[in-house]
Amino acid sequence: MTPFSLLDGAVQGVRWGQGRKVLALHGLLDNAMSFSALAEHLPGIELWAIDLPGHGESADLPVADGQFVLSWLPRLGQVIDALDWPETIILGHSLGAMLGQLLAAVDPRIKLLLCLDGLGPAASALEDNFQRFEQLYQQRGRLIPTRYYSSFEQIVQSRQRGQFPLSPQAAQRLAQRAIGQSPAGWYHRYDRRLRQASLWRLSEAEILYWLAQITIPVELLVFAIDTWPDHPALFSDRQAAVAQLSTTLMRGSHHLHMEHPEPVAHWLLARLL
Repeated sequence: MTPFSLLDGAVQGVRWGQGRKVLALHGLLDNAMSFSALAEHLPGIELWAIDLPGHGESADLPVADGQFVLSWLPRLGQVIDALDWPETIILGHSLGAMLGQLLAAVDPRIKLLLCLDGLGPAASALEDNFQRFEQLYQQRGRLIPTRYYSSFEQIVQSRQRGQFPLSPQAAQRLAQRAIGQSPAGWYHRYDRRLRQASLWRLSEAEILYWLAQITIPVELLVFAIDTWPDHPALFSDRQAAVAQLSTTLMRGSHHLHMEHPEPVAHWLLARLL
């Protein structure tokens, strides 16, 4: 594992292996170490995993209260500029997969997308967007407070009990870049704005339009199939919007690539080598 730094230190990351270069984008509130277990099973692949803005050791995005998914793209475009590879292949998990798809719609340097458990961002109707923005406006300047823990073990256990539960081993891997310590105790080190409601969301029609602009092969590996039955029509419409999409189901948790990396690595290698 070798650390690297881009954009005058604004973006930090780690890389593993040698071979075909792949840029890895992690999920929300994760960090570059979410790919560490997977990297151990990818011979012939040089995996460059960044900490997305506001995560791990990277700087925050210069945004106001709330997040808008498209605001991430210019910074990620600068990362691709800095790497300056002959071809750009993106491996994305969850949020990282969604960002990779949006990037591929506007950046012709991306030649292949490998997506883990993510197809397009969350959508909202106009009235929902207005109500969310109105709420954020009324709460402007208020951030979710930092919670402190009395021990390293306690804070790692809290990460295990998140929205998507993790094993102790997976939580420990993330902790290497996700936890800080101060006189007040141990704390999760991420931009608190990441836990606020989205400033604005694209409509479903806009998302389908963006997905339709992707002209390269997109390989989608779906883990958490049990999260989709409430929205089968939405998922089918998004699949149909991507011209060169291939979808594979591999039952498991949302962080299957961290918990059981071998089958995920086998799936990736079949598409990369």
